Amino acid sequence: MAEVIIALGVISSVISCIDMGSKVAGRLEYYLSRTKSPPQVFVTLCDTIPLLTTTFVQVKDACDNGALDLESQKRLTKTVEGCRRLVTALEDHLQECLPAEKDSFAQKTMKALKSIRSEKAIGDIQRNLEAYVQPGWFLR
Repeated sequence: MAEVIIALGVISSVISCIDMGSKVAGRLEYYLSRTKSPPQVFVTLCDTIPLLTTTFVQVKDACDNGALDLESQKRLTKTVEGCRRLVTALEDHLQECLPAEKDSFAQKTMKALKSIRSEKAIGDIQRNLEAYVQPGWFLR
């Protein structure tokens, strides 16, 4: 019974990371497609997030296929939760500083100014997320 609960917890968190990662990737792609010279941190994130999503699809598959024992799944739970918190923080920052299609000119201008102030915090999150992109880190 405990195995099922742990597996469901890991899979639930992984699915949450995949969903949030897809939203963040879409928002970054929209921004980059409409910006002539974006900050490098956004370009790097646009490359990192799809890799992160692919990694979490692999984690989900490993859980589904029984490739991870109970102890590995317990350890994985904390790691996945840490990544989920980072992606959530990133999503919050991007919502504040990247323009959306429906934003007015004034809103886009304010967000451009906010993006300059947020660049360091976003860069810190991006560097922490890169640790989760290492192929097979969850199988070690």
